[in-house]
Amino acid sequence: MRSGPNDHADASDGLFVANGWFYVLPTIDLKKLEGLFRHQALQGLLREGNIDDALIKKLLGWRLPTLQELLSLIDPTAQVSPILPASAPFTNVGADCFWTATKVSGDAGQVRTVCFNFQPPVTSNVGAAAVAATVRLWCARGGSGLDAQ
Repeated sequence: MRSGPNDHADASDGLFVANGWFYVLPTIDLKKLEGLFRHQALQGLLREGNIDDALIKKLLGWRLPTLQELLSLIDPTAQVSPILPASAPFTNVGADCFWTATKVSGDAGQVRTVCFNFQPPVTSNVGAAAVAATVRLWCARGGSGLDAQ
């Protein structure tokens, strides 16, 4: 099994059969499918000796931060983008928006985002994006990431 940063999969919501008919596949829980795919991919890499159990544990330790965690990085006194403290060790942040694990109340298809552009007041840096949108992500490690929202 070879993998790289540009690996992807093509997926369909159905299939054609020999007589030319198209059958729509039943709806499935994508979270369960994601977990199964992750498990099988990591087990395949482990079987081939490309990774070990310690690396698997490290890889599985990453998660999306909550809205509160990303907001805690903002320096409310900053006057330029990105609005991070001068002492922050982060680079290449720019004024981009980042995913959070916080869902938009009442809309399962949207999650909260945090933007690090200078845009007073700081509360205007909170947005929302469709879960299928292309937004940068900033991974967090450790902790539960539980969100009170």
